[in-house]
Amino acid sequence: MTAFVETIYLRRFVAVLATVWVVSLAGCQRDDRPLSRFSCRCTFLTDTDDTSEQRVEVCATATKEACYEAEGCAQSAAPAPIQACQCEPLSGSEPCPAKTCKVSEFR
Repeated sequence: MTAFVETIYLRRFVAVLATVWVVSLAGCQRDDRPLSRFSCRCTFLTDTDDTSEQRVEVCATATKEACYEAEGCAQSAAPAPIQACQCEPLSGSEPCPAKTCKVSEFR
């Protein structure tokens, strides 16, 4: 009976080890693409249902990522939930050293 129990534990250990190995190969890769600066306009509704916008600058690797980063950045300064953000790369800007968020204008 003891050998049978040891075999079950050994099989479980091997299964867990194989799972950890597969997961480590699958996803945790670093993204080495350079970060670029994006200018974003994020909209929200005021308490009187007027549309207002928050302008932010973020650093990201692509426009889709910039829009995601901009929502969080704008939400930190907006008085209401952000509805959507539209971002465009800033031409002629140097690459960003790290992900940053700068609230530049509130309307």
